[in-house]
Amino acid sequence: MAKRVLGRGLASLLGEMSGDEVPAGSITRSIPVEKIVPNPYQPRKTFPEEEITSLAESISRNGLLQPLVVRHNREKDCFELIAGERRLRAIRRLGWDTCPALVREVEDRDMALLALVENLQREELSPIEEAEGYRAIMDRFGLSQEDLARLLGLSRSHIANVLRLLTLPEDVKSRIAEGKITFSQAREIMSGAPSPEEIRKRAELVVEKRVSVREIKREINGPDPFVKRLEESLQVLLGTKVQLDHNAKKNRGRLIIEYYSLADLDRLVDMLREGRRHSNGRGGVSPN
Repeated sequence: MAKRVLGRGLASLLGEMSGDEVPAGSITRSIPVEKIVPNPYQPRKTFPEEEITSLAESISRNGLLQPLVVRHNREKDCFELIAGERRLRAIRRLGWDTCPALVREVEDRDMALLALVENLQREELSPIEEAEGYRAIMDRFGLSQEDLARLLGLSRSHIANVLRLLTLPEDVKSRIAEGKITFSQAREIMSGAPSPEEIRKRAELVVEKRVSVREIKREINGPDPFVKRLEESLQVLLGTKVQLDHNAKKNRGRLIIEYYSLADLDRLVDMLREGRRHSNGRGGVSPN
C-alpha cells in the first residue's frame, strides 16, 4: 500500500529524542537484553531472516542509531517492547548483553497503537496484517472504526476497506499476505459483492495472468461492445496489440499501443503520420 502520514506522526507518538533532549516522561537506559520481552500487541507476524541478518550487519558496523522503545512492567520485572522488534532481533543475533532503550510510561491501548503506527509508517505490514491489527485493537479496547481512524489520522473509509479483507476466503487472504495480490487488486476482486467462488476465480486471474487493477475492472465489468470493436479494428489496422481504456462517465480515456522494438515503433509512427495525411481531419477508424 501507498505510504501514509499517520496522525501525529511516528516521532511524536514514540517520543523519540530530538538531539540531546529527552521528552518529558521518558528516560534512556542501558537495559539487559534478556529482560526485554516482545510487544504483546505486535501486528507483524513475519520477520524474514535476510532482513534481520542485514540489520545485524549494519548495527555491527555503525552501532544502534536509534534506541528501542520499551515500558517497564514492574510486576514481572521486565521491559515490554513498544517499538523496535527488528532491532531487538538483530541485537540478540549479535549477542549483546545490554542495549540502549527509551523507557516510556504508556497505557495498553497506546502501546498497541504505537506498535501499529511504527509498522505502518515503515510499510512493514502486509494488508492482511494491517487488517488483523486494526481488528485486534478495536476488539481489545472497544473502539469503533471512527475511533480508530481518528487515533491513527486515517479516513474511516480506509479502515473499513482494509477490514473488508478479513471477509475474504482464507486461500485468497494467504495470497495477499504473500504479496501475490496487492491491496488495490484485492479491492477490485471484492467489488460488486461477489460470491466466494467468484472471488477465488478473480484471485486466480490476478495471480496467474498478473493483470493490473484496470484490467481486473475490464474483466469484471466486461468491455463496452462499441469500444471493443474499435479496439479490434485498430489492432488489425496497426498490426499490434491495442488497448482502449474508456471511461464512460467522463467520456474520455486512453489509447495504449504496444510496440516490440524501435523498428516496430518507427513503423507505427510512419503509419500514424500517413493516416493523418490521408484523413485530413475527416474522421477516424470505423468500428465496422
